[in-house]
Amino acid sequence: MRTFPFLLGLVAAAPVAVHAQDDSVRPPGPRITRRAPDRITLEEIQTVPDARDAYELVRLLRPTFLTERHAGSAGRSRPGRLMVLVNGAERGGVETLRTIPAHAVLEIRKLSASDAMTMFGKEQNGVIMVSVSTGTPPGS
Repeated sequence: MRTFPFLLGLVAAAPVAVHAQDDSVRPPGPRITRRAPDRITLEEIQTVPDARDAYELVRLLRPTFLTERHAGSAGRSRPGRLMVLVNGAERGGVETLRTIPAHAVLEIRKLSASDAMTMFGKEQNGVIMVSVSTGTPPGS
């Protein structure tokens, strides 16, 4: 059996190369956090201080929330009736987002059509769930 000493050197050096990628050698500057495709966080909301309402936040930060892929649509997208929940209570369709002041929004989540069907048992084109600060009803 023939041995290859240079391969042993490469294998021995591999853990050192992986270890060298820790935070101590990270370039200076702020950490870039990845955006969750199905959620708009308070941190992101605060980057849009001029937004008037929840609809504008969604339009600027996740416009795809406003277009839903229907269950069984084979990837076709089209605008549709989305159910909007505010602090867990059904409030209507997308137009409801225009009644929620942006300063009151804590988080916005999107459920796909199939997830909405599973959770709520009725056919929806998707669900947008908005969490607002307590004591801030829609339209205030």
